Amino acid sequence: MSTLLPTRRNVTRAKTAGVVALGAVPRAHLMPPELETAKKVRARIGRLGWAVALIVVLVLAGVGFGFVQLTTANAALASEQSRAALLVVEQGKYAAVTTIQSQMAAITQAQPVAASGEILWMEYVAKVQATLPPGTTISAFTGELAALSAPQVLQAPHIAILSLTADSPQASVSDWLDNMAQLDGFVDATPGNVVLVPETGRYQVQVDLLINEAVLAYRFDPEALKQQQDAATAGSK
Repeated sequence: MSTLLPTRRNVTRAKTAGVVALGAVPRAHLMPPELETAKKVRARIGRLGWAVALIVVLVLAGVGFGFVQLTTANAALASEQSRAALLVVEQGKYAAVTTIQSQMAAITQAQPVAASGEILWMEYVAKVQATLPPGTTISAFTGELAALSAPQVLQAPHIAILSLTADSPQASVSDWLDNMAQLDGFVDATPGNVVLVPETGRYQVQVDLLINEAVLAYRFDPEALKQQQDAATAGSK
């Protein structure tokens, strides 16, 4: 009875563990295990080296970028410092203008306070002149704030006194006093001395005119001036 040699087609797998299949290609590892381990270690070291190199490159790139940013910032700072120095030099050229502007601003702020008791005497005297009877003229006048003048007994409240000297063809001033009552700011009028001038045959008449705040100019206080004008308009109605 002849024996059949196994071939690749009729190789059967073992049904139990530990049985080697017939016809398999034999394999043998002749190299020592230490060489395989060393190969794996070299591969890991290589990958680690590449990772370290990549980290170094990234760090160098970050340092380079930071250096560029710092250089740019320093250049911008130097440029701004140069501009600031030029501005200081230019401001020095116009220091006098700045001083004048400051002085003007201070004057503007002080004007309403300084002119709070201002009366435009020439304009007011011109209005008084318009109340004179025909042939009568004002030859002299003196305006004084009530705070600066000596108080008089039984005088009505007022802020200023206008002392007038008039050249009149007649001694009576009653018509004139009646006319002055129509003036803005009129409080009272007190006649003084009436003196005949022999050389001219005319009379010198003295009158003290008491006036109130309605005559204040308010040149630097538009709101107060408007209120004054509104009050004068309401009083004339």
